Amino acid sequence: MSRRPNTIEKVISRLVPNENGCLIWPGAKGRAGHGHVKYKGELWRVHRLVYTHLVGPIPEGQHLHHICETPACANHNHLTAVTYIKHAYLGDTLAVRNSTKQTCPNGHPYEGYNLIILDRGTTTNRICRKCNNDRNRSSYYRKRAREGYKCVKMTQGLADEIRRLRAVGMLQEDISAKTGVSLAQVWRVINNKIWPHS
Repeated sequence: MSRRPNTIEKVISRLVPNENGCLIWPGAKGRAGHGHVKYKGELWRVHRLVYTHLVGPIPEGQHLHHICETPACANHNHLTAVTYIKHAYLGDTLAVRNSTKQTCPNGHPYEGYNLIILDRGTTTNRICRKCNNDRNRSSYYRKRAREGYKCVKMTQGLADEIRRLRAVGMLQEDISAKTGVSLAQVWRVINNKIWPHS
C-alpha cells in the first residue's frame, strides 16, 4: 500500500497555531528544531517549503530568519530572507555573544595593538595578540624540546660562554648542540649582532 504524496495544502493543514501566532510543525524535526517533510520526492525544511510557495523563491545566497525565534514555526509572516552574515548576528546566538565580549578569556582587552582581526571571508574572528603570542611561544618550545634541543633563556653569561667556546676552536654546530641555543642565535652572538661583549 503506497502513501499518497504530500501536497502544499496538506503540509499547511498540519501546522498547529500557538499563542504567539506561530504555525508549529508537529511532525519530524531536525537537530536544530526545524520541521522536515518530504515533498515531490525531496526532503524539505517545512518553513522553506511554505515560504517558497506563499511568498516566492528564497533569493540566492540568502537564509530564512525566524523573527519569532521558534525554529519549528512555518508562518511565512514570521520569516525574513537575510544574508548569512546578518543571520549569524540576529537573535541570541554564539556569534552575537562573542561579538559583544570586551576581553579574551584570560582578561586581556580586545582593543588597540592587542586586537588582531582575522577575516576569513564568511566569518571574522577577533584574536587576542598576547594570548596568540603565548600560544606560539609555547608551541615553539615544545617543538624544540621534541627535536632534542634544550630550551634555554639567553643571558649575558651564556653569550660569553658561546664566544669562549668559539675562541678555542669549537664549531658553531657543536656549540649549538652543547648549549641548546639555536645555530642562528649562536651565529648572532659570535658576530655581536645580539648580546655584545660585556
